[in-house]
Amino acid sequence: MYKSNNNKITKNIYYVLFITIFIFQSCSKRPDSFERITGNKLKQIKLGMTLENVISNIGKPIKINASRTLHDGNCKNPRLGLEKEINSTSDIRNIIDSYYKDKKYCCDGNKEDLKEKVITLQYTKPNYLSKKYPMLWIHLDDNYKVNCVYAKEYSGFLDFDGFEIYSLSWEFDLKTKTQKNNVDYFIDNEKFNECFN
Repeated sequence: MYKSNNNKITKNIYYVLFITIFIFQSCSKRPDSFERITGNKLKQIKLGMTLENVISNIGKPIKINASRTLHDGNCKNPRLGLEKEINSTSDIRNIIDSYYKDKKYCCDGNKEDLKEKVITLQYTKPNYLSKKYPMLWIHLDDNYKVNCVYAKEYSGFLDFDGFEIYSLSWEFDLKTKTQKNNVDYFIDNEKFNECFN
């Protein structure tokens, strides 16, 4: 008898949780952090733009990431990649330069990895209770210039892969492993406009 009541209570808790999440997903608006990034502003971000050009167009990112975090297979104490929240007073160049100037390599793989800057500006946060939400990343090369703009749309907390809605990058030759001068461009106009307009 006691066990049966316990199971009913647990089942009811799951129902309430499911209904609450469904209501949030159905009613939640696009988060404020996306409001300032309109489609028109985003389309002004071009390959080769500097970090400062990007910031003047769409503002500072909410987070930055740097390094590929490569290590030797036997690395005993792997050094973490750079991941830092950004605010209005953050000096992004200084933060990244300081990380790459630190010569305390943990292994040869890490030493090789940190010879070239790999920088990602993250402009949006996941909003798991929203019915749909966009994610936007801008990647910079070693000279703090844009080499890729990438946006996906996600549907709630169970969507792990998302749906590509915008991509702007240089073409890459897999045989020679070199960047071409041709531009690779993709846009899903309908979803792009839903997310950024």
